[in-house]
Amino acid sequence: DTDLYKFTMGQVMFHKHTNLNGEYLFKCRNKDVKFTPAMCDEINAQIDHLCTLTFSEEELNYLGSLRFIKPDYVEFLRLWRPLRRYVNCYLVCDESGDGELRIEVTGPLFSVMQFEIYLLEIVNEVYFRMKYDYHVLVETARQKLYYKVRGFQTGFYDFNFAEFGCR
Repeated sequence: DTDLYKFTMGQVMFHKHTNLNGEYLFKCRNKDVKFTPAMCDEINAQIDHLCTLTFSEEELNYLGSLRFIKPDYVEFLRLWRPLRRYVNCYLVCDESGDGELRIEVTGPLFSVMQFEIYLLEIVNEVYFRMKYDYHVLVETARQKLYYKVRGFQTGFYDFNFAEFGCR
């Protein structure tokens, strides 16, 4: 899952700024959130897996069908994949052995900017899966969703809606 925005910005970087390097730093803003060494290991394993993925023909065909995505950028994406050497993920531990997760992504900007959403999704998924009883989280989410859907159906909620993908 990603945002179309990443592709439109990536296309600009690809066509206009291929010589730029960039750095992204992950910062968890919740002071009470601590990551365990096992969480860090799992995040690293998921990053390793992410770096084996490529775009499918279906995905590339969809992007190519958009009037503002140029064919040469689609061809570039056909060859592109995330490179693990751009990502450094580690833990700065406190006396308990848990600590602050650090993720640094450094390299060509058109490439490293693609990591942002994927890394945020990986960190979120791993943290909640390993910190809490996942089945309880899913059931709680289903119950909340059920009550919100009922609120829409009964007119309790009334607002405009915009879908922004995984953001």
